Amino acid sequence: MLPEAIDGLINLKSLTVSNCLLDKLPNSIGNLKNLVYLEVKDNKLTSIPKSMGFLENLKSLDLSSNMIIELPNELTNLQNLEDINLGMNYIKKLPKGIGNLTNLTNLILDNNLLTSLPASMSNLINLVNLDLKWNKLEEIPKEIENLPNLERLETYGNTGLHKGIEKKFIKFVNTIGTPIRKRMDKEKIDW
Repeated sequence: MLPEAIDGLINLKSLTVSNCLLDKLPNSIGNLKNLVYLEVKDNKLTSIPKSMGFLENLKSLDLSSNMIIELPNELTNLQNLEDINLGMNYIKKLPKGIGNLTNLTNLILDNNLLTSLPASMSNLINLVNLDLKWNKLEEIPKEIENLPNLERLETYGNTGLHKGIEKKFIKFVNTIGTPIRKRMDKEKIDW
């Protein structure tokens, strides 16, 4: 575990503690107010301290390849967050307030246990890349069409999506190349 005394590093802007067998982050991590980049991938974390919601300058967060089950609602306070990688965890649901992260451009959620997405995701107006592959999603919310900058949406490996959904839609969301907004304008999709 990282020492609680880490909060004394008040000018720290980047912290990488990957492949360290960490099973917990100290609550004092929330005191690193100048932190911009935090990478804690490939560890054994099962939860994230609520104090991470105080990292007001954080722009990039990588918590991939852990054992995280649930995300604290406080994570939705990170208004400057642009890039978040939560792939390869055990997350079953996202906080309802995820739509508060309006500066987010890259959201990676692959290889989790998500069965649904909150409607507030329609507020992620700067989102360019949304990776949802290999979850347990049964539907993509209609609100996804309100993401004007979305260029890449990956959904394959969600076997529940194939139930009752038109083949045209499956082809549409798995196509890469043309930005999604342009394809939506070109093809009339009935959500």
